[in-house]
Amino acid sequence: GKRITMYHDNVSAILDYYASVARRVNGLRGKEEVFGEIAAFVDGGVPCDLSGMPPRRRLPTPEEAQAYVQDTMQPFLVKALTALAKAKPDQPLRFLATWMLDNNPNKPAAGPRPAPEEGKFGKDDTMGEKASHKTAMQD
Repeated sequence: GKRITMYHDNVSAILDYYASVARRVNGLRGKEEVFGEIAAFVDGGVPCDLSGMPPRRRLPTPEEAQAYVQDTMQPFLVKALTALAKAKPDQPLRFLATWMLDNNPNKPAAGPRPAPEEGKFGKDDTMGEKASHKTAMQD
């Protein structure tokens, strides 16, 4: 009884200590990645963790996130909404989505996108594909 309890207490204390000073590294990844993680841990850039999971990237601060939105997203959205206002299409959401996909600066399109089928969604059709899907299901 007492010896087993003392053994478990000692093991628990040792594991708690190692959890605060060690990191398990998954050696099944590429050599460069493993050595990079070890070097980052030794330098203090990667926290202690015994799960063996690769380190997560640091989350941006609120200031960094706001700067990203203002510098990257806002100009793109202003261009998209300007194009929407100039075009005044019957289906503004579809136009905006298509414009954003066609003009995405991060992933330029490989080729021209096929034009949407004319007349598939009428001017009064506010539900788009969901409405036509429900109608087909009811038939």
